Amino acid sequence: MASDRITVTGMVLSARTIGEYDNRVEILTRERGRISAFARGAKRPKSSLSAVGPFVYGQFELHEGASSYTMYAAKPENYFESLRMDVAGAYYGFYCLEIAQFFTRENNDEWEMLKLLYTTIRALEKGVADKDLIRCIYELRTLAVNGFAPRLDRIQTDAVTKHTIRYALEAPYRQLYAISVSKEIINKLRGINDSLMGDLIDKPIKSLTMLELVQDF
Repeated sequence: MASDRITVTGMVLSARTIGEYDNRVEILTRERGRISAFARGAKRPKSSLSAVGPFVYGQFELHEGASSYTMYAAKPENYFESLRMDVAGAYYGFYCLEIAQFFTRENNDEWEMLKLLYTTIRALEKGVADKDLIRCIYELRTLAVNGFAPRLDRIQTDAVTKHTIRYALEAPYRQLYAISVSKEIINKLRGINDSLMGDLIDKPIKSLTMLELVQDF
């Protein structure tokens, strides 16, 4: 029925092949939070859904069933093609997608996470700041959006690092990555974030292994 069809705006977090021709995609949406949908025939030649993969942002037309969604049309607004072609940038991006998967839920209001994710993927693509710094800021703001913002009075570090953490927690999205700090400060943030994220994430982050290899290269 027509009433079972909805249009959502969001970013594809992951896509996995199901059977020979179908994909199962996860999308972080403005309207329904993080949802899964079956893209029937996406693997067939000339399918209109063949380009629906990680990083794709736009509108997705879905059929809402009793227990699942089926995608029947997509109107991408941004593919982030240049990020996909940048090996290091792509791995940072995949890490951001996986972190978003962990922290978001279906039928939650995830508008802030969607805005944060889109802003971060754009920053990685445009190279507006050091990629390690972008990762650190994204992690800190993710914690804040989800109610886990660190208390600065409990973090033992220098004033510059604390200022950077406060900036990451409070800056408007349009200015979130308009900051530059030394590699020494980024390394301090990395140590702090590893502890903060480790206290919350109770499963392996698959993209982290590849990301660490890229960082070490």
